[in-house]
Amino acid sequence: MGNSNGIIDAPIGIQPDMYGVQGLIKTGTFYDVGEACRDAHGRINKWSLKKPVEWGTVGEMTEAGYKNAHYGLSVPDLPALTTSDRQHTHAVWEYVPPTKVFRMTDFDGYNHSAIPPVFLNFPTSISRLNGNFVMAGLLYMGLDEMGQMGFDPQSMVKYRDFADGATLDSYFAIAITGIVDNSLRGYYISDNRTIRSYIEAKDYGYISLPNFSIRYVSWLKPGMSVTMRMFLSGTDISSGVVVAPTSMPMHSLEYEWSADRRTYTLQQGALADKMEVTITFTIERISTTTCRFAKVSVTIRRTDTTLGDRLPFSFSGGSRDNASEGARCSDTAYFTTSSTWTKTYTTSDLADNLFSCTIGREDIFYLSMFSDNQVIGYKEQSVTLN
Repeated sequence: MGNSNGIIDAPIGIQPDMYGVQGLIKTGTFYDVGEACRDAHGRINKWSLKKPVEWGTVGEMTEAGYKNAHYGLSVPDLPALTTSDRQHTHAVWEYVPPTKVFRMTDFDGYNHSAIPPVFLNFPTSISRLNGNFVMAGLLYMGLDEMGQMGFDPQSMVKYRDFADGATLDSYFAIAITGIVDNSLRGYYISDNRTIRSYIEAKDYGYISLPNFSIRYVSWLKPGMSVTMRMFLSGTDISSGVVVAPTSMPMHSLEYEWSADRRTYTLQQGALADKMEVTITFTIERISTTTCRFAKVSVTIRRTDTTLGDRLPFSFSGGSRDNASEGARCSDTAYFTTSSTWTKTYTTSDLADNLFSCTIGREDIFYLSMFSDNQVIGYKEQSVTLN
């Protein structure tokens, strides 16, 4: 049959099919099967299900052979995230072409227009309070029914084709990391279903974390640079963890260079541009191991009258060594008689106002203010309790 629309079918010709579809030009006096297969030219589409693969068999490849060769794809694990990993080590999915045995028949069913089996959708921005929508589509992990999209899914590699048991039993996850006090800090959260469960249920398409919240991640603060990275977690961490999972298997979703990550500046929100917020607080020790916010003072100066005459808000605080927040309070600021509103809160005004501490050790305490699901103010300071 030759080739049609970039798809090659038997019987296969070297010049019109193997060379022609890839846009190759012979470099000598004859067309070379090895040159077409070894991919030194970099034109083989690794997302095609059928393509030349590294396998010692001289005869025609079987489906079992392709499966054992992982359809020519190598998907690495991620290294453990460490303090020194400032550039976020890359773990790109690689195509492994043949180096010794070259078979024309490997091109039977080759699709030069195949697309990746993964689609990662990143939010345009992230904030410390707002729900953030993240969607990943392992698009063709089993989508034999996707012909209506204009593709030929039968000829494209699907995630289920090359994934091993460990990755199939993993969970779609994200990591948000940033540098605080010269150390890498992270927040990790996953879906609660394995990839295998989606495939076995024929629940194809998108896996989403529609409203993950980083409000209670104490080290995150507005204005700092953070990196969001998508990966497959070997452990269900759907409740979210703040400790770097150094022993947890982490499988790469970097199907192309840097496709698995984005860098953001953590946002405050549009409301913050309509006011100036000043926050001060003091911390007091109440036992050898516990402390609390003793006093919190808030001043809000309205700089834009479109803000209105009243501003409902809430605030909460904590320490970087404490994974949860406390010192919570909700109130309303009024600007009917003045553009500046101020108030001081004492321990009796604050809920859940108890934190662990260590005498003599410096710690960073912070307080965040929110209104209308936006961060409007933030304050942190170093405190050493005696």
